[in-house]
Amino acid sequence: MDEFVRMLNGLLMIALPVVLGIWLARRFKTSWAVFFAGSATFILSQVGHLPFNQFLLSPAALASGWVQPDGRVALAGAILFGLSAGVFEELARYLVLRFWRKDVRTWERGMMFGAGHGGIEAIILGGLAIMAFAQAMAMRGMTDLTQAVAPERVELLQASLEAYWSLPWFAVLLGAGERVLALILHLSLSLMVMHAFRRNNPAWLALAVFWHALADALVVYVASIAGAYTAEAVLVLVAIASIGWIILFKRWSPREDPPGCEPAPVLVSLQKVETRVDQASLDESKYH
Repeated sequence: MDEFVRMLNGLLMIALPVVLGIWLARRFKTSWAVFFAGSATFILSQVGHLPFNQFLLSPAALASGWVQPDGRVALAGAILFGLSAGVFEELARYLVLRFWRKDVRTWERGMMFGAGHGGIEAIILGGLAIMAFAQAMAMRGMTDLTQAVAPERVELLQASLEAYWSLPWFAVLLGAGERVLALILHLSLSLMVMHAFRRNNPAWLALAVFWHALADALVVYVASIAGAYTAEAVLVLVAIASIGWIILFKRWSPREDPPGCEPAPVLVSLQKVETRVDQASLDESKYH
């Protein structure tokens, strides 16, 4: 049971965004190219985000005491890390939609773009979860852990393995559940950034940065002071609010036009008008 649940958690994290992408593609006939563009956007955002956090933000937060060596995070530290995620990811989203995917201006394409952005994060984390499971399985039966790590690190590795295998099944599946909630958040964020172009108003980009930063800061801070379960409850509330945004954006955005359906009525109307004009001209010419 332990092995099955841990493997299932990683597989679900990978499968969920793929299933979402398949549903969006079939339901709304949206191109997978939009999904992959969203995935590329997330990866590009991390090229700047991860080094910034590792070499600048994390050392500064540790030096100031906003992050403790044991992992506890003060409110100021949570806000800074939330802003870091919001600024890098939403600016990347904005730049891609501004200069590359200028066709992402409908609700359907915005949803597909968000599915790719949040989906590749889930797929990467799912792959890491499966790798961690494989390593834990390989070392589970080891009597001499010095075969895996240096002698001075054996105690730390042993504690990590005990913590890994002692997690109950529902705690293990929190990873997959969190990815579902994060995917919903990313869908709403992509639609927000898209509306910066639809409404020609950069305030929507600012709102996306704020909403992303608020969500991340709340989850990080609550996890630090109240534990993972309470943090997941907060993320559920964020996801519910994000669903509200998604519904609003669907009402505000034009629908994707079915391919090949729009030109015919226009041409027919033009032909009718042309016929009327020509007939009227002929009738008038009788009296001149």
